[in-house]
Amino acid sequence: MKIKLPSSFMVSRCDHMADIKVKDFIFGMPTRFAAEKAIGLEATIQFLISGQDGGNFVLHINKGTCTANEGLEESPTLTLKMSSETY
Repeated sequence: MKIKLPSSFMVSRCDHMADIKVKDFIFGMPTRFAAEKAIGLEATIQFLISGQDGGNFVLHINKGTCTANEGLEESPTLTLKMSSETY
């Protein structure tokens, strides 16, 4: 299922986030993962980020762990597609 958000939903990035690369942010997600809040959650989240700082990234959440990788998944649970500028 694809969800298209209205343009009024867009939120600008905070100034302190402007210097963080998309890849660094995504690869940092496992360090901020709260396993106790994800009990029973199994998900594969695909990030398709276009633009200068873009790339294809995947978060795997399974059995209380979260890992980040570069690449594409065949059947992700959720796909997020955006530009690096929006991210």
